[in-house]
Order: sequence, then C-alpha cells, then structure tokens
Amino acid sequence: MKHVLILLIFCLAAGTVSAADRSQTHIWDKTPIKIMLNVGNERRIEFPEGVIDIKVKSSINEVSRIMTAPGDERVYWTANQPFEESRVIVITASGYHYYLDVSAVKVGGSARPLIIQHKQAQDDPGSGSAQTLIEYDYVDLVRYAAQHFHGPARLIKPLHGMSRQSLPYQVIPHLIRDNSVEARPIIQWRSRHPGLYLTAVEIVNKSHQPVELIPTAVRGDFLFAAPHNSVLYPAGELGDTSLFYLISKQPFKQAVMSFAGVARHE
Repeated sequence: MKHVLILLIFCLAAGTVSAADRSQTHIWDKTPIKIMLNVGNERRIEFPEGVIDIKVKSSINEVSRIMTAPGDERVYWTANQPFEESRVIVITASGYHYYLDVSAVKVGGSARPLIIQHKQAQDDPGSGSAQTLIEYDYVDLVRYAAQHFHGPARLIKPLHGMSRQSLPYQVIPHLIRDNSVEARPIIQWRSRHPGLYLTAVEIVNKSHQPVELIPTAVRGDFLFAAPHNSVLYPAGELGDTSLFYLISKQPFKQAVMSFAGVARHE
C-alpha cells in the first residue's frame, strides 16, 4: 500500500508539472488581455517580437518582479503579493502597443506560459485551395529582420514569400533628421504578402552625446519605421550603433529619393 501511495503522489506531481508547462496561446484581437497571476509563481508571457518598454503603475511594480532582456520577446512576471486588476502597456520593437489587464491572487491564477500571436489569414474557402495564405503585418516583418542580427541563423523563423533584394551599401545623407548620426542600409527584402519592401539600416552615432532614435525622424516615403534600440550611446561606447527597420511600398532607394530634395532644404 505504501508503494502504491508513493507512486500515486509521484504521478500527481508529474501531472502538475506537465500542466504548468503547457503553454496557452492568445490570438491578439486588439482588446486587452486579462492575465491573473498566482502570487509567488513566475509566469512567462511571450510577444510576437522583442519588448523595448513596459509601462506599469509604480504601485504594481513595487509588489512584482518583472524581468526581460532588451529586445527579447519574453517577459517573466512574478507577483509578490495580491493586487487588483491594473492596465499594463507593453511596447515592442516596431512600436506596437499591447494592452494587458493584470491582477494577482493567492489562489486561482495561472502559471502557464502565455504566447501572444497575430491572426493568420486563410485562402478563400470557395477557391478550392486548402493552402494557408499568410498576410504578414509590420510586426511580423520587423521581427523577421531583427532575427538576422541577434541570435544564431538556425533560429531564424522563415517567412513565406520573402526574397533578398539588391541594395547599395553606402552612407545615405539626410536619412535621419540628426546630423550627428550616420545611416547605411545593409539588407533589403521583398515580401509578396503583402507586396512591401523591408530594409535594415545601420545607424551609428558620431557625436559624444547620446541620441534618441525616434521613428518620425526618418525621412523618406516609408510606411513604418522601428528602431531596434531607443537610444544610441556616445561614439566609441558600447551601444553607439543600432538599426532602423523600414517598411515601404517601393524599393529603399526610391523611397529615399522621393524625399531627397526636401531633406536638403530643411
């Protein structure tokens, strides 16, 4: 009987661990995501791309341990004591805002990892095609580009319909509304769904002062601009170089040239 009891306890414990390890997927529909934490249990929350900022009330921050690495898509949250539901804003590398309604309880919360994803579009059912057609959004494209610069190549998640495009490797004057930085495009891709161009531009600080990277400081006919880091450190310091990810309807060179004349006279 003793051996049966030990085996039963072991099986129950194993089942508990397995249940905790099973992740929960949430399809983002632009409505706040309710997250109820168990006090004392760390919960992992994964976003579609790297997190650059988390806006949380100071009263909640004081009773929580919130951990993430710069540019990592994972956030680890542990509540040290219960708290009422509070709105949290998570900002990712592309500037996208995710809204969370977070609370913490002693019993009844969840420790399951939460994975936030974007919806994928399907082909028209009446077309007779069973193939999935993925309409990538700006977040998907920026995350794809960022993976080429951080982490091993084997971990890059391919996007269907992405192709490498030729690009002149040269400094582009006036691309950024700040003469203290130097901009040089290094890689360009074309996405078929939708038909957009994605360009990674290296940004180098040439001054001895930190420079804030603001998307609106980019000149050109671009639909979207996202800095990999929010600040460039002074020249010569670690962090004086970063990247801008730019999305346009036309190739990078054309998108820049359409505003070149305006930039020279600003």
